[in-house]
Amino acid sequence: MKKITQEYVEGVKDHNGLTVIKAPVVPQFVADWFEVNKDNLGLEIWMYIYNFDKHKNECDSFCMFMNDKSGKQFETLVSMQYGYYVQKEVSE
Repeated sequence: MKKITQEYVEGVKDHNGLTVIKAPVVPQFVADWFEVNKDNLGLEIWMYIYNFDKHKNECDSFCMFMNDKSGKQFETLVSMQYGYYVQKEVSE
């Protein structure tokens, strides 16, 4: 049985008086995509969606996350700017 732990990653953006109530918990592959794309997050999300057909042909874990029917993908990615937790598998 695999154990899951969480590691907090502090956000780097100035909060400008905003309060983020709950930091999202994301899998490592979401955190990896976010870290690569966080500097131009809005544009990178738009480009990912614009080119979604290309991503669907080679659908990886992040593609499946973006295609999830829950509809929380954008909320999650935007909230990650203020800090997030990464799920990590712990070997016994």
